[in-house]
Amino acid sequence: MTAGKTGKAPGKKTIILISAAAAVLVLGGVFFALSRGAARTLAANAASTQTVALKKTKVEKSISVSGVVKSGASENIYSTLSQPVKEIYVEAGDAVETGDLLAQLDVYGLENDIAQAKVNQTNAANVAAEENRARENTIADAQNKLDSARLSLERQQLALSKAEQDFADAEKDAAAPYDSYKNDQLIDDAKTALSRKSADYDEAFAQLAQTLIGFDDRVYQNKITDAVTAFGRRQTELAQAEQDYSDAAGAEYPSEKERDAAVAAAKKKVDAAKTALNDARQTQERARADLTRAKTEAVNAENDQLDAAKKAKDDAQRAYDKALEDKAKAEQDAQDSAAKKLAAAKNTLADSKKQLELARNSLESAQNALRQAKAKPKNQGSSEQLQALNLEKLQEQWRRGQILATADGIVTEVNCKVGATPTGISFVIEDADSLYVSAKVKEYDLASLRLEQGATVTTEATGSEKFSAALTYISPKAVSEAGSTSVEFEIQAKLAQLDKAVKIGMNAFINMVTETAEDVYSVPLSAVVTNEKGSFVYAAQAAPAKGRLAKGAAQPTEIPVTLGLQTSAAVVISGDGLRDGMEILTDPEQKLSQGGQSRGMFPMGGRG
Repeated sequence: MTAGKTGKAPGKKTIILISAAAAVLVLGGVFFALSRGAARTLAANAASTQTVALKKTKVEKSISVSGVVKSGASENIYSTLSQPVKEIYVEAGDAVETGDLLAQLDVYGLENDIAQAKVNQTNAANVAAEENRARENTIADAQNKLDSARLSLERQQLALSKAEQDFADAEKDAAAPYDSYKNDQLIDDAKTALSRKSADYDEAFAQLAQTLIGFDDRVYQNKITDAVTAFGRRQTELAQAEQDYSDAAGAEYPSEKERDAAVAAAKKKVDAAKTALNDARQTQERARADLTRAKTEAVNAENDQLDAAKKAKDDAQRAYDKALEDKAKAEQDAQDSAAKKLAAAKNTLADSKKQLELARNSLESAQNALRQAKAKPKNQGSSEQLQALNLEKLQEQWRRGQILATADGIVTEVNCKVGATPTGISFVIEDADSLYVSAKVKEYDLASLRLEQGATVTTEATGSEKFSAALTYISPKAVSEAGSTSVEFEIQAKLAQLDKAVKIGMNAFINMVTETAEDVYSVPLSAVVTNEKGSFVYAAQAAPAKGRLAKGAAQPTEIPVTLGLQTSAAVVISGDGLRDGMEILTDPEQKLSQGGQSRGMFPMGGRG
């Protein structure tokens, strides 16, 4: 049910499409700018190509989540007596065994009763001698009961009159209408709040759309332009320094010493120009990264505000719906309460009539009992057996005054206090020899997990020390809220080894290897180039002869490969052209473009 100015808010799918379109435009612009800048950069930087040597290795793909250490077994201990606690013998963290005394209730009165019962049992033999006197007491008691029965009859007559009046009042209350004034006020307040939160949500959505469409990037574009210009100047300076160096090396000098000095000075200028060129390149890259980061942060900030406004609107809607439900429930409760009171009054009236009849019967029984008591002859009875039963009952109550441990383990909760009567759970004992870590995993990781899967556990308290564990539980149902965009499931990993440093309630981390590749070649993701013909890596050629500067580097060798297991930083490759020790270019597109043979190839994860 909705009310107020709700309108039809744009759905999450619409927001995602707008965000995706904006992201495509942004990335497209950045890619175009990077491509033009990279072409100029790589043409003048052939000597900086990086490689990695192929070597057979092991590659692992894993899932890591955080969780909490819990006990595999927990025992709740209660008290069955309503006596105050006299003394507590344990505290949280103590180790106990089954049967250990945890606390003592104040049963001083029971101890006195037990002592008295023992005396009564000892004197039971003397009771028989007093039974004749007991007969006289029985007659007196029967007379008292007769008097009590007469009084009870009078009371039941009064109770019947009251029950009749209560029934009449209950009928009147059941017919009265329900006063809904307070509920109506709460509904109006919730309706106003819902209208306000809906307006806040619409405003947050409009602000997000404005940020996606009209982000002002002039300052960042100016910085990028300045960085590109500075980079061009540094290229020119490097080219001039290299020419000076070449001229110095080929010129004639009066002496070998002067020639060496001139060549060294020219070499120093070349090194300085290269350093300046590298600094200019980094400045240019930072300027472009700043633009991308600024756009991302602006969109993220607006998205956060939109999410907060959506949550506030949903909360207001739920509050309004609840106010309506509360009113309906209050009306129904009032009707139910009046009906229950009426039914109770009716039952009480019927019961009073029955009690009056019972009181009359009790009076007649008391009269008969008095006659029988007077007619009963004297005899020698014994109360010894009765006293024995009473003593056993008191001793059992005294034993229940001791709260004992019902399992071995660690006391983790003490919920009672000295002088107070225990209610609910008094102690909690948990098994410290059976620990597991409870954590949550994302929906898309479930397919990679299985029961009994091996894992390692670390905690903040134990640092880098790893503990073996096994996955023993995967929740069959999501533990996240219904409709959540981030669906999570609970998992449990039982520790295979125990350590005193690992405590119940600690924060812990579970790492599970989900896929492994043994004795394989792997390279960085950037080393793989993919186009319409397939995937390739490029092996570097031998370096040119020493003694003279190289005017051009030989082109690398293209090797077709098949891709295998991929992690966030590397990918497994295989192919007939691969061998141990082969130097593979980590940025092959750069090397190929230096040689003028970039043929629409893109590193893995790019456009190809």
